[in-house]
Amino acid sequence: MSNIDDDQQTAPAKKRPKCPTCGAPADPKARPFCSTRCAEIDLGRWFQGKYAIPAVDAADDTIIEALLATGDLPLFDDGEG
Repeated sequence: MSNIDDDQQTAPAKKRPKCPTCGAPADPKARPFCSTRCAEIDLGRWFQGKYAIPAVDAADDTIIEALLATGDLPLFDDGEG
């Protein structure tokens, strides 16, 4: 049994991941954060829309007009021929 204890003491300690909010070592109970406080800060950022992904407005007709002008937009065939 002493061999197991010796191996655990000599084995290099695993690096704990860092908290994405503050950079402190993460706590296994609040993973991946260091505390529930940092987890709630992150949740607040989600609610405020700070993590939104920018997107092109689908209703923007200028893109379609530009494709039609260059001839790059395929026209759909209604199947009647």
